[in-house]
Amino acid sequence: MQHKKEQRIAIFGCSHWHVPLYLKSIKNYPVCGVSDPDPVCRRRFADLLSCSPYASPEDLLREHRPDFAFCFAPHNEMPELAALMIKKQIPFSMEKPLGIHAGQIEDLIQLNSSYHTYCSVPFIWREAALLTLLKNEIAPEDILHMNFSFIAGPADRYLDSSPWMLHARTAGGGCMTNLGVHFIDLALTLTEGRDADVLAGAFHYADSNIDIETHAIALLQIGPASVSIETGYSYPMSRSGKRINRWTITTRDSIYIIENGRLKIRTFHKSPRVLSIDTDSDVYYAPYADRCLADSRRGAAPAAGLHSMLHVRKILDDINRKAGEQKI
Repeated sequence: MQHKKEQRIAIFGCSHWHVPLYLKSIKNYPVCGVSDPDPVCRRRFADLLSCSPYASPEDLLREHRPDFAFCFAPHNEMPELAALMIKKQIPFSMEKPLGIHAGQIEDLIQLNSSYHTYCSVPFIWREAALLTLLKNEIAPEDILHMNFSFIAGPADRYLDSSPWMLHARTAGGGCMTNLGVHFIDLALTLTEGRDADVLAGAFHYADSNIDIETHAIALLQIGPASVSIETGYSYPMSRSGKRINRWTITTRDSIYIIENGRLKIRTFHKSPRVLSIDTDSDVYYAPYADRCLADSRRGAAPAAGLHSMLHVRKILDDINRKAGEQKI
């Protein structure tokens, strides 16, 4: 698909494991350059996208002015890259969590109050037809409880592309930071809330060679709704399955069960309904990229931006504090 007004794209941090998920969209646009500290990786992506490779964003920006940038980096380096985009007024998307504590995002919001640069964060379930359906079905005030369980593959899958993910200093945290943020955002979106009381958090550190949590559980209260989030790096991956992804949403008169491509709706005094719906988050990255490019081109606000990330990050920081330093 070609676009009438093509936007020249840059990719910063192309070694990040999320980048391949965006390519179905990005390949439809001219790419002016990619950057990454890894020379083999940046050359491979440059060849794939017919553009020039650069060792750093600054090197790329000395030669090109992209219309949009997809930004990836170790979490501790994200605030610096985001600040560069904001000051250059280059519309951009940056992978969550955009830093390792809420104060960094507050600083970026303050900085952007002078520049008004488009910044989108991929809370990817916002692209799903599933979320639209749930919002049409469920009144926020009727939600009693939500449970999200997302157990992904083992932590060592990051060794090839993003080994920094396995260190607290560069990643800020493990599976709750990487996976749990999506479900914090989902809970806030479905309840139309902005904050939560963190009632409990427990982290497990199953691998003695890394210092990030490999299994995590959090219990939140958002208004009248309780929310439990379980994440992990422990699923034995194979061609037949990549992860556990199961949601249960209990309302005053119904229960919604989402798992394995199906949504089951059971309501008191009504026949159960079963709907087929895509529950694989990977498929939503390309539509997300297309939406970012369209929104930034027409001057629309992102579906989720810096303020959305701040709401989630504050709750994540509280979960981290509640879990504490105890290693189980």
